[in-house]
Amino acid sequence: MINLQNCKKGDILLSKHGAILEFVRVLPETGYYDIEVKYLYADGKTDLGNGTRNFDGTVFKQNRKEKDHDIVAVYDRKELLKILKK
Repeated sequence: MINLQNCKKGDILLSKHGAILEFVRVLPETGYYDIEVKYLYADGKTDLGNGTRNFDGTVFKQNRKEKDHDIVAVYDRKELLKILKK
């Protein structure tokens, strides 16, 4: 199980369907969702706007669907760039 509570602004998130997202910020505790993300790439498209996730990476707390872009991996942006440059 993933935990997004310790993410930093700019961390790169990978969804189970291959979408690439960026961690933006933790949302106020009074809201329904826990974090804000920015879609960088999904389904061959770029710059798709922002969305939300729960700390466990899921799109929805209830009523989950197979097509949801739940988060399965977190990468530190700087470390990922080092790996990609190799």
